[in-house]
Amino acid sequence: NYYDDGSKKLKTKVNLKLADNLDIGNKKVGENSFVSSNFLGSLLGISGEVNLNAHNFDISGDINIDSYKDTDSVLLLNTQLNYTNPSYIRFNKANIDTKNGRLFIATDLMDKNFADKGISDIQIIDSKFNFNNGAIVLGRNGLRRNLEDSRTCINLAYCLEDTQRSPFSVNISNLQLDKVDDFVIVGGFNNVDIDRLTHIGRGNFYIYGGYSYNKEKPSYDYAIFNTKDRALRTEINHTQRRWKFNNNLRQWINNEFLYAFDWWTATNNSYDKIKQEVIKTPKSHLETTINIRNSNIKTNDGFINLMAKNINLTDSQFNVTFDRNMSFESDYDRIHKIGLSADKTILDHTSLNIQGAEKLNVSPSSKMKAATMYVVGDLEGRNSSSINLKSHQGYTLMTDKNATLRGEKSKNDLTITLLNTGPKPAPEIGITGSADNDANAANFALALGDATKTTIENATVIALAPNGAKAYYSHKDMSIVLKNTDFTFYEQPRETNYGDDELAGDGNIKRLNERQLNTILDKLNGLKPTYLSREQSNLVENNKSGVKSLQSEALEDEKSVVVSICDENNKCEDRIIGNKHTDAKVSVGEIR
Repeated sequence: NYYDDGSKKLKTKVNLKLADNLDIGNKKVGENSFVSSNFLGSLLGISGEVNLNAHNFDISGDINIDSYKDTDSVLLLNTQLNYTNPSYIRFNKANIDTKNGRLFIATDLMDKNFADKGISDIQIIDSKFNFNNGAIVLGRNGLRRNLEDSRTCINLAYCLEDTQRSPFSVNISNLQLDKVDDFVIVGGFNNVDIDRLTHIGRGNFYIYGGYSYNKEKPSYDYAIFNTKDRALRTEINHTQRRWKFNNNLRQWINNEFLYAFDWWTATNNSYDKIKQEVIKTPKSHLETTINIRNSNIKTNDGFINLMAKNINLTDSQFNVTFDRNMSFESDYDRIHKIGLSADKTILDHTSLNIQGAEKLNVSPSSKMKAATMYVVGDLEGRNSSSINLKSHQGYTLMTDKNATLRGEKSKNDLTITLLNTGPKPAPEIGITGSADNDANAANFALALGDATKTTIENATVIALAPNGAKAYYSHKDMSIVLKNTDFTFYEQPRETNYGDDELAGDGNIKRLNERQLNTILDKLNGLKPTYLSREQSNLVENNKSGVKSLQSEALEDEKSVVVSICDENNKCEDRIIGNKHTDAKVSVGEIR
C-alpha cells in the first residue's frame, strides 16, 4: 500500500540519478538533461519523496504542487563529485507554489572542491517559495562514508569532525518566502550574501557558519549533519509543540543553539601529561561572513539565529512577535528569539524588533539561560540603527564573550530600548539563595553571560522594568561598563541587593520616576505623551458651560522646578518639587 492513512503519508519514493547536469523548467533550453517543472510538481504531488542526483542543478519556471490527500512531499537535491567544475544548485525565476500538503526541500552539496576550480555555490534569484508551512535546508550533510577523512562521534546526535569541510557560497537575491516554517543554511559555507529577502509568517531563520577548537589536532562543529532530518522537524499544528518529539532533540538543540550561544565561553579541556596541567581551548568562529541587505523579515512564534565570524545587517528590518504558550514544549523554549553569535556584528541602518506578549510561559526559558535576544561578541550600530525588545519573563537582552555594544559615530547610531514587564520573584521559601524553580527568578531587561563583562559605548540605552523585574544586572565581577552612553532606567526598589546594581564607567545614568516612565511607555505604545498641565486645560475646555471664564492675561505661566539628585556612582534621579508658590524641602545628604 503506497499510502498510510494513520500517518497521512505517502510511502512512494522516486530516485533519479543522472551523469550530467539537470535543468528543471517550463521548457527545455540547451543540451543538459531536462525535467519539466510541471512534471516535477505532479511527481511531488503523488510521491512521499523525490530524490534527484546530478552534477549540477538549474531550476526555474512554475512548480505547482497539489498533494494527494494533503500529504507531505520531500525534494532532495544531491550534487555529485565533479572533477571539471565545482558543483552548484541554482534557482532562477523559480515559482514554487504548494497548494495542498507541505513541501520540504533539502540539499546536499558534494563536499569536495579543487582550489584551482573555485568553490561550490547555491543561488536563489528572483524567486517565490510557498511551501504551505514546509521547510528548506540549504547546504550539505556530514558523516560521509565516501570521503577519506575520519570522524569520531560520541553518538549519532553529536559529532565533532576532525577535518574542515570544503567551503561553499550562498547567494540569494529577491526571494519572497510565504508559509515557510524553517529556512536553514548550514554545512560549511564561507559566505552567505542575501539581498531583498522578504517573509511574513511563522518561519524560523537559522544560518550557522560553524566553529573550531584550535587544538594540536583541531576539531570542527557544523551543528547539523542531516539536512533532510532538519527539514522534516516541524509539526503541522504548533498549538502544543513547534517541532516533533525525537529522542535526539535535546542534543540537537545543544548542537544548534547552546554551544554557539549560551555556552560559547565554555572551553574544550584536555590534560597535558608532560606539563601536568589542564589545557583549556576556547571556541573560535570559522572564517565565515553573513551579509543581509534590503530585507524585511516578519515572523510570529519564529526565531532568527545567525552565527558567523562576521555578521553585517544593512538597510533591513527584523520583526519577531510571540504569544504562544510553550508549557508543553520540552526544548523549543530554550531558543533565543534573535541570536547573534559573531566576533563582530554590524547593524547599518537596521532595526531589530521583538515584541512578546505579556503572558506567562511564552518567553524563552531563563532556566535554560535562553533570552529574548542573545548577543555573543561585539555589536556596532551605524546610521541610526536600533534594537527594541519587549518580554514578560526571563532575560530580555543577554550579552556574552566580553561584548562591546557601541555606536559608530554618535549616540544616535545605536539605540537600545528594553522592556521587561515581568513581576518580581516569589518570596524565598527553600534553600537560601535558590531560585526555587520560580519562573520569575531571572526577570532582567539587561543581563550578562557567566563571568563576562559588557561595555556599552557611544550609545543610548533605555531599560525599563515597571512591574517588579530588574532593569539590569551589573556586579563588580560581571559588570556593565558605560562609556559616553546615556543609560536611562526604571525599576521598582530591589527588596534584596546582592551588589548587582553597580554600573561602572562614566555614563550619563538617569533613573526615571513613575511619571516619566508612563510618558515613555505611552511613546513605546504609539501614544502621544501626555502632560498634566495639558490635561487640566482640556478638562476646562470640555466643561466651559459650567466654568466662569477667566482673563488669561491675569495668569502667569508657572513652571515646576525639577531637581536632579546624583550619588557618588553618578546615578541620578529627578525630583519635581513644585513651583514658586510651593513650599518644598529636599534632603540630599552631604554636598561636595
